[in-house]
Amino acid sequence: SSGINAEYGYTDNVPVYTSEELYTLPLNSALMTNHPPKQKSPDPVRRVPVPKNDTIKCGQCNFELGKTDNTIKCNKCKYSYHSKCMSLSRSMMKIALRYSWDCPSCKTCSVCDAPDGEESLMFCDICDRGYHTFCVNMSALPRGRWECRLCVMCACCGTTNPGDGNWRFQHNEHMKFLQTMCHPCTVYFDKGWFCPVCLKVFDYDAVDDPMVCCDFCDRWVHTGCDNIDDEHYTMLGESGSLYKCILCRGEKEEVYDKHHKKYKEGNKENQLVESL
Repeated sequence: SSGINAEYGYTDNVPVYTSEELYTLPLNSALMTNHPPKQKSPDPVRRVPVPKNDTIKCGQCNFELGKTDNTIKCNKCKYSYHSKCMSLSRSMMKIALRYSWDCPSCKTCSVCDAPDGEESLMFCDICDRGYHTFCVNMSALPRGRWECRLCVMCACCGTTNPGDGNWRFQHNEHMKFLQTMCHPCTVYFDKGWFCPVCLKVFDYDAVDDPMVCCDFCDRWVHTGCDNIDDEHYTMLGESGSLYKCILCRGEKEEVYDKHHKKYKEGNKENQLVESL
C-alpha cells in the first residue's frame, strides 16, 4: 500500500504480505526498508562430465594412447605422450620413468632449473635430462651423442672418470653409436686392441679373459664371445689348428671392422677353408 508513515514521516510504497508469505521470505527482506541493489550472480562454471569410456590422447600427435603403448607422463603439464613421439628408446624409457620426467616444452636445466636459454639446452642421450652447455662447462652444443654426468660410464672398464681427456663416443663408419669410452681405453681401442664382437679393449700384457686369434681376420676374440668351451680352447692351442671367428663365419653381424686384416689373396683364404 502507499501513504504517509506516521512514525517516520515519509511516504513509501510498502508491499503487503500475508503471514504465510512472510514466513517464506528471508529475514533481512522483511526487516530492511532500504534494500541494496540486487547483483547478478556470476554464471556457474560449466563442467562437462567426462564419460567413463573417454580416451586419453597423446599430447604430441593427438592420437589415442593405447593400453599396450609405451607412454610417459610429463611431471609439469601432466600430458601423456607416446615414447616414439618423444624419441625415447626402450632403454631411455626405463630411466625416464624412474624420475620426474618433463616433456620438451616443460624441460628445464637439471643444474640451474632455469627454463630459459633454450638455444643452449641439450638433452642426455641416456636419461633425457636437460642441461645448459654453460652449466656443464661446455662452450657449444656437442655434435652427435652426449651423456650427462649422472649417466656416463666407460663401456670397457666401467669407470665414471674420463681420465686424461674427454669422453669418447665411438661410432662406426655409418655413424651408428657403439659405446662410450674413457681416455685410457680409447688409446687401446685406436690400436686395435679390442674384441671385435663385444668391443671391449684388452692389454696384451695383462689379458684377463682367455682370447683366441682368428686365422682369417687376425683379430683376437674372447672365448665367451664365440661360445668356445675349455676343451675347444685347449684344442685351438695345439699346433696346426685353425680358428675362424664367429664374424668371419657370418654367424654374427660385423659392427666395427676398421682394424679387420683380411687376407687379400682369395686363393689363400680358400686353402684355409678347405683345411677346416
